Amino acid sequence: MLLAMGRMGVRMRKEDLNVCVISRAAVLLLGALGANSFVPGPQSPFAGGSVTLLLMFFGFGVIAMVFVVGLQAVNPHSAAIWTKPDWHVNPFSLKQPLQFFHLVGFFFIVTGAAAAVVALLRHLAGMEPLLPIALGAGTLLGVRCCMVLYRRKFGFA
Repeated sequence: MLLAMGRMGVRMRKEDLNVCVISRAAVLLLGALGANSFVPGPQSPFAGGSVTLLLMFFGFGVIAMVFVVGLQAVNPHSAAIWTKPDWHVNPFSLKQPLQFFHLVGFFFIVTGAAAAVVALLRHLAGMEPLLPIALGAGTLLGVRCCMVLYRRKFGFA
């Protein structure tokens, strides 16, 4: 069944949109299942907490996004016009790099949130669950920064 004209005049079927949403949901589920890696142990090195480390993870997410996507902005193999991050667009398209990094940001946030829930249920203290949350939030902010810095690639210029 033909749904409508998608972005950039590409015809999209409803089934294709569902595949994109389902694939994103599956990646997030895998993140939640892998959250045990970030559950603090009894002898957690981060038990005292380190806000500096959290800020470093957050800042790394932003800076890495601007750098990596900046390289893609001048890559002749990327799409001429990028689409804004959307849950209904294929996150694994090499021509649309922000789609993938948008998913990665949410992946880290879900992983950290699931680890925080497991740590709370086990009565464990430590900042490990906050590390992927900080990285994911930094990545999502980096995606937004890229949309402003490279607005010509989105046709906003």
